[in-house]
Amino acid sequence: MQLSQRMIVVGALLLPPVVVTDAQNTRSVAEQVQAVADGTVRLSFEARPGVCGNGSSWIRTGDRNYAGSWSSQRDLDVECEAGSVRVVAERLSGRTIALRTNVGGRWRANERAVDLGTVSAAHAVE
Repeated sequence: MQLSQRMIVVGALLLPPVVVTDAQNTRSVAEQVQAVADGTVRLSFEARPGVCGNGSSWIRTGDRNYAGSWSSQRDLDVECEAGSVRVVAERLSGRTIALRTNVGGRWRANERAVDLGTVSAAHAVE
């Protein structure tokens, strides 16, 4: 192998990998959600700074601004975890019948859910 060929190979190894997208990834988030007639669709997007939650029942958007339900169980010490906003859309007969939003926690395994992955906040609004 000549020096110029070696430099091309080394240069190619330093570049970020090329990701080949399939047809699903070229569709909008709305189109991907609408493609699920019945089932669960998941997606995540980056929360703005200062947003956190407990992963299941409440989200804090400021020093004292909470949305959701708060349980007054005295035996629990609940952290307000920063992280991505996680959205679950439940679909039935081609319509979204329920929408849940959480911050914090982790996704539970659900092989039947369609996971759209992490999208931009602008695309999540779709």
